[in-house]
Amino acid sequence: MSLMDYTVTVISTGAALLGLITGSLGTLAVVRKQSLIGDSVSHAALPGIVLAFILTGSKSPLIFTMGAIVVGWIGTLIVQFMVRNSRLKFDTALASMLSVFFGLGLMLISYLQKTPDASQAGLEKFLFGQAATLMRQDLFLMLVMGIVAFFLVILFWNVWKVMIFNPDYAQSIGIPVKLFDALLTFIQVIAIVIGLQIVGVVLMSAMLIAPAVAARHWSDKLGHMMIIAGVIGAVSSFAGATLSTQIAGLPTGPVITISVTLAVVFSVFFASGNGMLWKYISRRSRKRELSMKLLIKSFYELSLEHEEFSHPHDISVITLRLPDKYNLAGCLERGKNDGFIGNNGNKWFLTEKGLEYARKNENGGELYES
Repeated sequence: MSLMDYTVTVISTGAALLGLITGSLGTLAVVRKQSLIGDSVSHAALPGIVLAFILTGSKSPLIFTMGAIVVGWIGTLIVQFMVRNSRLKFDTALASMLSVFFGLGLMLISYLQKTPDASQAGLEKFLFGQAATLMRQDLFLMLVMGIVAFFLVILFWNVWKVMIFNPDYAQSIGIPVKLFDALLTFIQVIAIVIGLQIVGVVLMSAMLIAPAVAARHWSDKLGHMMIIAGVIGAVSSFAGATLSTQIAGLPTGPVITISVTLAVVFSVFFASGNGMLWKYISRRSRKRELSMKLLIKSFYELSLEHEEFSHPHDISVITLRLPDKYNLAGCLERGKNDGFIGNNGNKWFLTEKGLEYARKNENGGELYES
């Protein structure tokens, strides 16, 4: 299928728009330590979709979306009520909501299968998504809902930051925390519901959480995280959707999810500052630096015992001053290359550059860091 084909364009654009919205707004769920909310709300939205069809008989995406938002939001408010008024933890309450509402949704779908309209509804597509049914008007609906969600986030940006990171302080300065908590939950429900047609109920949580998890490795600032998560979500979703349209038999929703997950894996390993590779290189560099400081410290202490600081010493003498498993040979070679240490045959001595370095760090206390 050509990349310029109408269907491909709509699917890829819809996936990119979904990744942008859910990636950015999902950051709020991650920093609130409510990562399960995506899974729970998406499952709770299923009975809302079915009820909307039962009550209206309409297959309009707008009707389905409104039903999913209403029931998904109600389910989340029930969870918040349970957490505040019982001994249940947040994750326990979310898991309970997920099971109950999803079971209700499946029960309603089973009921519809016995009615004459069952073959026309196509509600089962919301379980795993059916991106091929995406239309231009669906993109418009996603865009409008995304704009509404982003408008609310920007409008109350300072409130969200205070409420998320210090809710007690927010309450002490008069912010109605419960009201804004419900509004923030509503924003997250919007982000979740708009993607059900593309990736479905089962996979929607990955779209909400994965880009934010990836972005967390690139930045520690909330605003930067939201921007990075949006970019990661949009690019990886666009790539996954485009790939699925070019290879026959590849389902769009799962391919998008895998693409976003690969972005997370890449970020975990290669992100600057927080990636595993970066941390490994930093630890190794720090270890080499400390080893060199320890070696120069040993040479400096030996030089104080002689009239000349450049008095040469045998390796065995130096070894006695170093801890076990110290890579003496490697450090001596690096010290020589850096000009801190010189050698005369098998004996080694501190150079003027090494002496200057030792005295400088001795006064600053850095030479004796452990």
